[in-house]
Amino acid sequence: PGMIVNIFLNGNPGEDIGVDDNGEFGDEVKLRMGDNRIWLIARDPQSKKESPKSEEVIVVMDADPPQIALDSPEDKTTITEGEIEVKGLVDEEATVTVNGRWVTLKSDQSFAIDITANEGENVITVMARDQAGNETVKTVTVNYSP
Repeated sequence: PGMIVNIFLNGNPGEDIGVDDNGEFGDEVKLRMGDNRIWLIARDPQSKKESPKSEEVIVVMDADPPQIALDSPEDKTTITEGEIEVKGLVDEEATVTVNGRWVTLKSDQSFAIDITANEGENVITVMARDQAGNETVKTVTVNYSP
């Protein structure tokens, strides 16, 4: 309580921030795309004595959604077997679902899952969400005619 805090973003100091009676403080910083280095320095307003630099943290701003390369099935195809292999690749670490089912990514970011086909039109939705919450959805339709 009573200290002044300065938040440094990529080496640039921000405005002085007062610390409240509970020892809490806060401010917003405008991140740039990619890596952002953030650290703090506290200062006593009376003595002007500064603390050592805090531990530095890196915050990554990511606004780009993951890309999905779907190898199979091809859109608007007809199959005669009762299973559909859904295979593909994402370009970054992501959470992938196929028709709402979680799919495990391999170390090369590829995935594969077999789903049971229903007679007639089958809509297959592949969704990838990266760690920043950006999403990509791909939808293909496969007709099952036994």
